[in-house]
Amino acid sequence: DVVMTPGNTLYLDFLQTNLPEEPTGRPKFTSMQRVYAFDPVPAELTPAQRKHVIGVQANMWTEHTRNGKDLKHNVFPRLAALSEIAWTPLQNKSYDDFLARLPAQLQRYKALGIDYGQTALSVAMKRQDDRAAEKVTVELSNPLSYRDIRYTTDGSTPTAQSPAYPGALTLPVPTVLTALTFFNGKPVADKPSQWNFDAQSLLTRTDKTLAQCPQGGRLLLRLVDDNPLHGERDNFDVTIFNPCWLWEDAQLQDIASIKVRAGRIPYNFGLLRPEEAKRGFRKPVSQYGEFEVRAGCEGRVLATVPLPQQPGKDGFIELEAPLQAGAGQITDLCMTFSGDTRPQMWVLDQVRLQPKQ
Repeated sequence: DVVMTPGNTLYLDFLQTNLPEEPTGRPKFTSMQRVYAFDPVPAELTPAQRKHVIGVQANMWTEHTRNGKDLKHNVFPRLAALSEIAWTPLQNKSYDDFLARLPAQLQRYKALGIDYGQTALSVAMKRQDDRAAEKVTVELSNPLSYRDIRYTTDGSTPTAQSPAYPGALTLPVPTVLTALTFFNGKPVADKPSQWNFDAQSLLTRTDKTLAQCPQGGRLLLRLVDDNPLHGERDNFDVTIFNPCWLWEDAQLQDIASIKVRAGRIPYNFGLLRPEEAKRGFRKPVSQYGEFEVRAGCEGRVLATVPLPQQPGKDGFIELEAPLQAGAGQITDLCMTFSGDTRPQMWVLDQVRLQPKQ
């Protein structure tokens, strides 16, 4: 007999969206749609085999979950989808009907004092910058596939009477875009999503908004800092086998240098020896290695600056690397830290393009 609990579907330590606001965990996300679509009794089983499927279970591994708030965020509201695939006959399942009933379930969670995850209920944003024209093109969506998204561009909170999102928006810079998902005229999330598109935002990316390099390997994690001892801690997206961050189509016209803010966290993952051997790093030139920026993952070095032996008292460093001539107008920027610093590792927090004065 078996209880079905596949890791690629029912491990709830996998984040429920790919949004920057998700807590620490495995950024290979498991959406509500993926959980709901799972059939615990696969159709290819024979009738005799199907009798041996006695249940379905989700697992919540907590090696990256540091507190009860994040645990409840990861479990709820995806637990509602687990309940339905366990108790509702396959022929009666309907994801659209599930979405229609979910707002009432969220009110039950509130009445019970359960701080369920808000990210899947919020508005996701994709952007395409045009610094030369001082504009940004934005696409909005809801991770659960609710369709009624309302928005404003004056900083106010959207209401059911605010403009409905019609499709891609091209906005002047600066603009404050605020968006909120609705169902039957009522907000789904507790608060709106908001983005401030100004000149600095077009020049800045974080570890959450950069892509991961193709050579980065399979194990991408969102890891929490070990500082400070008390209070809120930063977290970082990093592929631990080959830490590498990619700014796709970076617009380098009039850029003089690249500034980076980086932290350093423990490298203590208990990997098997064959896995540990896959850890990649570039050979350092200076004593403690360099922050390097390349034109694509295998391209020439466009900017480099030596790393210090230790971060500052706050656990971070801020460095500026001059951009070499001939970098091109639009280029993929691949960013790495050279040298093998185990049992610690450098992690990128923020990178900013510095225009010429």
